[in-house]
Amino acid sequence: MLKISMQTLSFKESVASGEYDLLELIGIAADLGYDGVDLEDRQFESTRPDYLEKVRALAGNLNLPISYIGVQGGFGETIHGDDDGHASHIKTWIDVASVMRVPTLRLIGCRPEPGESDDAAWSRTVARFREAVNYASPRGVQIGLHNHNHGMFPATSDQIHRMMDEIDHTSLVHILDTGQFR
Repeated sequence: MLKISMQTLSFKESVASGEYDLLELIGIAADLGYDGVDLEDRQFESTRPDYLEKVRALAGNLNLPISYIGVQGGFGETIHGDDDGHASHIKTWIDVASVMRVPTLRLIGCRPEPGESDDAAWSRTVARFREAVNYASPRGVQIGLHNHNHGMFPATSDQIHRMMDEIDHTSLVHILDTGQFR
């Protein structure tokens, strides 16, 4: 049976404006009868253990599994400074997912930087995904490869298969986004 989760990222403007917070969105997902909830890193108030436990406990009390935590930004995005800053950010959220017992961390790939070839950007993306998978696996967390468009890759089914084959790790899964294929 197909299970449907509510992605809190759909409410990014509402959270940013203060209309809702992450805890309220979890309650809304439960009230609407979703089978799970997908959380976004930028919507957490904190990574303090007491706050993380509050989020985890609320979802648990509502019988609403947290399907994954999504990480904002792709490799090479300036939102986390640079690829090393983004890799560090990802490791923080892998640790959060592990502590909260969330099975998967959702990541998107990258877009080539100005002047960078697709091949160079592809190699950089594969290396960073491999680094994330190798860090996540012993912590009991899967990395969810999220196909993404907007000039990014992987954005086609062939690119998804290629990346999955090149990384070839049981802790790498694909998160299908039918609206994001090129």
